[in-house]
Order: sequence, then structure tokens, then C-alpha cells
Amino acid sequence: MIIRLFFRLPFNFRQPENRFWIMSQTRLILLHIPRIAWLLLIILTLVWDWIYAPLGTGYILLLIKLVPLLLPIRGILSGKIYTYQYCSMLIMAYFIEGVMRLWDIQAASRWFAAMEIVLTLIFFSGCLCYLKQFKIKKDKI
Repeated sequence: MIIRLFFRLPFNFRQPENRFWIMSQTRLILLHIPRIAWLLLIILTLVWDWIYAPLGTGYILLLIKLVPLLLPIRGILSGKIYTYQYCSMLIMAYFIEGVMRLWDIQAASRWFAAMEIVLTLIFFSGCLCYLKQFKIKKDKI
């Protein structure tokens, strides 16, 4: 049931005869993987820096981390190729931040950092798989 809600697959998933239907379902699944990782990263940022707040910087760090995640949300949700291209580079800042905070003194902060690293890697690899479909193949001369 959960898979059907996120990926819109029918309950009786069989191999159809139409090859275009398979490609559209593959594209849809590859679109949802980075989309879900992006939304989970927004939720993780809210929980980590607003509720848990290990650094005690108030809301400044939350705004610095959350605004770049919220600006491209419209393009992420609509599946725009250009948005996925530049977000694949933007996500590396969150990966670096997660790696640096992985060596924090507090154990809970290390778990949040590990979750951030995993989500950024899922988004980056899912983004590459989604964008690979749109790459123009040139003939070798």
C-alpha cells in the first residue's frame, strides 16, 4: 500500500506488453527516489536544528541550512531537469556538513549527521540515475 501511494503502481503489477509504459514507470520511480530524499532532508534539518539544536546558535543556522533546501522545492516536485542538475551540486554542501558533524561529541548529533550523509548520497545517486535518461547520446565519428 505504501509503495502504491508513493510510486502509483497498480496492485496487480504484471509485465505489460507496452514498452513505453515500462519506461514511464521507471522514470516515475527514478523521479520519486531523489524527491523523497530531498523532502526527508528538509524534515531532518527541521528536527535537527530547530528541535534538537546541538550548537545553540538559535535560528540562524536553521535559516542558513533550510533556505537553500526550500528554494528549489518547486522544481524538485515538478521534476525539472535543470533543477535536478544544480541541486545535485548543492547537495554536496550538506554532505560535507554531515561529514564534519559526524565527529561531534554528542551521540545524537552523530546519528543526525549519519542520516544526513545517507540522505544526501541517496539524493545524489538517484538524481544521477534520473538525469541519465535525458542525456543526449552522440554518434561516434
